[in-house]
Amino acid sequence: MATASSTSILTGESVTFTDNSTQVQTRLWEFPGGTPESSIAENVTVTYDFGGTYEATLLITFVDNTSEEMTFTIEVEGTDIPQYPHLGAPVILPGTIEAENYNLGGEGVAYHDIEEENKAVTAGSPEYRDDDGIDIEVGAGTNIGYANADEWGEYTVDVLAAETYDFNFVVASSPGSDGPLLIQREEQDGTFTDLGELPVFAGTGGGQVYDTVTVSGISLNVGSQVLRFYFGGGNLAGTLGGIVGLGCGGEGQAEP
Repeated sequence: MATASSTSILTGESVTFTDNSTQVQTRLWEFPGGTPESSIAENVTVTYDFGGTYEATLLITFVDNTSEEMTFTIEVEGTDIPQYPHLGAPVILPGTIEAENYNLGGEGVAYHDIEEENKAVTAGSPEYRDDDGIDIEVGAGTNIGYANADEWGEYTVDVLAAETYDFNFVVASSPGSDGPLLIQREEQDGTFTDLGELPVFAGTGGGQVYDTVTVSGISLNVGSQVLRFYFGGGNLAGTLGGIVGLGCGGEGQAEP
């Protein structure tokens, strides 16, 4: 029988897990989101630094080769887990942001999608990411699709020089978009500053027929920061295509 000292704690606090089983051949604890992340010890103390709901599991194999698994749900109250670059490091700008590589962190933190379902996968697209339900379509280009108004994705970038840039969006839509896409920067107090917008554009001839639309005059600060792309309307993806990515260069420069 295994126990947890608590299942409801504050951020930065710890839970002590204890396994009192006998005749154990192997034992494996796993603590996603905790420190340490795993252990084979009978007793282990795990610290949770960020708010959220976490599952701790214990898998035991006994000397008679039978096994047993137990799960504990740990509620941690406090600051939610922060977001992280999808590929482990910020995108360097000038450079290219791939829309499908939005940050890790989950719904309401790194992105917002109005439904959990990945509509592109349901429609037959190969799966690109399995960590959440944002609609990623793999076709002539890998893109965020099935966009709806008020959805958004965030990207951690590292800007090499504070200057004004051109953003060259690669887009597709069958009937044309029906709302702008806002380019926003997250400030230190958690608010967002509008930097510019991709205006409503005409249809490109199909959901996988891409065109480039340039938005000029985007002023970026030097250093690491989070950019948000906020959909002000729909018809900018789905079976209609979407944003594949953007090239970002100084004004008057070609897309790198």
